[in-house]
Amino acid sequence: PYVPVAKKGFRKLIKMIRLYDLELYVTVGDSDAYEAAMKFGQVNALVYSILGLLCCAFTVTVKKTDIECDFDNKRIDFSFKTLAKIRPSAFVSLVAYLGGNHLIIKRRKKKSMKSKNNENNIKESNNNEREEQKP
Repeated sequence: PYVPVAKKGFRKLIKMIRLYDLELYVTVGDSDAYEAAMKFGQVNALVYSILGLLCCAFTVTVKKTDIECDFDNKRIDFSFKTLAKIRPSAFVSLVAYLGGNHLIIKRRKKKSMKSKNNENNIKESNNNEREEQKP
């Protein structure tokens, strides 16, 4: 019973996170021009695919992305900077949602356990009465 609640809570948490002023700098290089261009293309596809996934999952404002190709040196440099924010009121509401659902699930379990115990007690008392009536 906790999995659907946790799943919904996780979705709410993801929607609450906001990434502001995302700056991304990547430099890819190789001494061979063909190899440098191939690496540049692969890194470019990878970076923008990941950036697209980030934008789908979170609220993102991109300040600057810069991917450069260095044809002289064999290197890969990467720099990433952003500001992650979450509103305290949204976080408190998420905690209240999860806590409330936890209490509801706990209460339902208690009620079902009580009803099962009552049914077992009734069955036992009925069985005892029948045995007493037979002799």
